[in-house]
Amino acid sequence: MKNIRKRAPDSDADSREVQEFLTSMEQSFARHPLWAGSSRAELDNAVEGLEKYLMTKLYDRTFGQDLLDRERDDLLSRRLAALAGFVSPAHLEASRQLAGPMAADEDGQLAAAQKELRRMSLYKSPRDKLVQVLNCCKILNNMIASKRAGAGTMP
Repeated sequence: MKNIRKRAPDSDADSREVQEFLTSMEQSFARHPLWAGSSRAELDNAVEGLEKYLMTKLYDRTFGQDLLDRERDDLLSRRLAALAGFVSPAHLEASRQLAGPMAADEDGQLAAAQKELRRMSLYKSPRDKLVQVLNCCKILNNMIASKRAGAGTMP
């Protein structure tokens, strides 16, 4: 991985090299005596831990370095900001029974879901970012289920 910092940033080459390294390390873990008898889940967790460590060290190099990536990120941010101004529960096919309570967000669940997504930029590993998306989905799912239960409809 030291070689990755010695050359000019190239997101495709860097991504390929990181993936090749992780694949190589996964194979090495599986063959190593210390990992003998480990389950698939344990090996997967070890590789995820290694990926998290690597991405923490290589984050500044691998994310946002490419001009095209920065332009795409900027475009996506502008589009999301524009959507945030007018997308309502009705646009998301929420029933009329749910639209009012969801829009009111009386218990702060919608705000909590939004907070989970905003926190994504605090994390550097892909897995940690996906955990934030999953947390948001769980909050929204629980919110919809509780609103439906309160409205007397079945989920």
